[in-house]
Amino acid sequence: MSEAGKPSIGTIAKQRLLIEALLDKTKKRNIAWNMTNNHILNLSLANRTIILRKNENSDYENLYVCMIYNDREQLVEDFSDEHIADLSNDAEPGKWYKMMEMLFDTGQRQATGADVAIDEILEALDDTEVPF
Repeated sequence: MSEAGKPSIGTIAKQRLLIEALLDKTKKRNIAWNMTNNHILNLSLANRTIILRKNENSDYENLYVCMIYNDREQLVEDFSDEHIADLSNDAEPGKWYKMMEMLFDTGQRQATGADVAIDEILEALDDTEVPF
């Protein structure tokens, strides 16, 4: 940890890499998210549980939070889109918010089966002949 309890740049870089990798694997449907009744996403991977949730910050704006639990259900890491953008020199403002929002939305669609349902309906429509 650096001054005032803020994580080091190395930690933030790892957290960013994690979000990028999760988004990539989620888009490719290589990992399977689950969703609780409270619209919290979770994923079991490498004997860890990754939780992704949408909260509100102090300005009542959406805030995306990622938490990692070990195999003993102890919280070992947590960060938000604001946290990983905090020390950022990114040229694109809001980049990490957008990435975590996309991860949450894509994971939620995967967990609910929304994309599969639409794919199947489109396929059924393609197979349907119009009687004229």
